[in-house]
Amino acid sequence: MHMNKFNMKKTWLLLRKAIGKQSNRLYFLTTFNIDNEQVSNKMKTAESFNNNYFSSIGKTTSQNIPRENTNYTNYFDKPVINSMIMEKVDYL
Repeated sequence: MHMNKFNMKKTWLLLRKAIGKQSNRLYFLTTFNIDNEQVSNKMKTAESFNNNYFSSIGKTTSQNIPRENTNYTNYFDKPVINSMIMEKVDYL
């Protein structure tokens, strides 16, 4: 595996072989159910994913994360002595 650490294709082939998955074929869906209609047109499928999924995934995900009133410093055990702070520098 070390020999292939910069070759992702060979790395995945090795991992697949290790878990016993010999097939390297990828299967892609060609038809999607969009608004109760079977759609195989690639452009319509892409537009639907963009308009109904990708454009709202951030908002949807953030709505599902519980809000916390915890300060980030509560997660630190002790002060970090060897730290660096950068402040804004105004150009002359």
